[in-house]
Amino acid sequence: MNETPVVPLPVFIDTDIGDDIDDALALALLLCTLEVSVVGISTVFGDTHLRARLAMYLLQIYGHASIPVAAGQAMPLLFRHRPSGVCQASVLPTDFEPSMHPLTGPELLIQTAHKYPGQLTLLCLGPLTNVALALQMEPGLGALLRQVFFMGGTSQLWWPDWNVRSDAEAAYRLVEARLPVTMIGLNVTASCHLQRRDIEHLHAAKNSRLQLLSDLIVAWQEKQPWWRSQLPYLHDPLVVAALCAPQLFRFTTLPIHIFARGVLSGWTIPRWLPGPTVRAALSVENDQARAWILHRLFAAM
Repeated sequence: MNETPVVPLPVFIDTDIGDDIDDALALALLLCTLEVSVVGISTVFGDTHLRARLAMYLLQIYGHASIPVAAGQAMPLLFRHRPSGVCQASVLPTDFEPSMHPLTGPELLIQTAHKYPGQLTLLCLGPLTNVALALQMEPGLGALLRQVFFMGGTSQLWWPDWNVRSDAEAAYRLVEARLPVTMIGLNVTASCHLQRRDIEHLHAAKNSRLQLLSDLIVAWQEKQPWWRSQLPYLHDPLVVAALCAPQLFRFTTLPIHIFARGVLSGWTIPRWLPGPTVRAALSVENDQARAWILHRLFAAM
């Protein structure tokens, strides 16, 4: 008896690729995952054109150069700190000048949502400026999206994460739009990182895809301050795992409140204050999730 083939889930990625290494690892992971099909990418925060070039280079090496990539919003809706750099762009060949999509990041997201009404999954891997602007530009965007996964916030009291505090106003607007949101918070992702032997295996790989990941990790490590770990945390790859392998996580539904302004700007308060309800990760099986991620990445050899 013939099995019905699985139709890949269309996925749109909004990312600040190029600073922390987890965005590049997450994009590579998605390109190695048969359950999903990446149908568009937007970049956010800082030099979004350089971030887009880096994303397009990774797509080329992974054989997916046809995926549209648009540069998005450089500055947050609510300024808190200077946007981060794009240190991993040092791996780009000097002659790599791809043609970027003519639309802006928010415009490409809206166009893609109309192309896949009710089917599109949005993965938010950076500050949420592009998403907030897209919701403002297209009030019906929420009805077009199947679901939203975002790396940020927390399911227990914690300190503010980078993505939310970099544009707290945008994060506030996302949750207040009351979309079907799954939140993978810093309290979950901060417990899962690559091991030294994992990085050594990447360095030893002869495959061009894994060699690119190795080069990106080296570029990232060279810019790390002495007090930070040289082992990449798997913040964004865990968002991919939550989408494709939810059995590795424990989830619950809870209200969250994001402070957009004031002394607590960027803080996410779960449970204890009224707010929109989200599906939130409470914990992850770290060893199993890390093994799942590595298996997918190395299967691309």
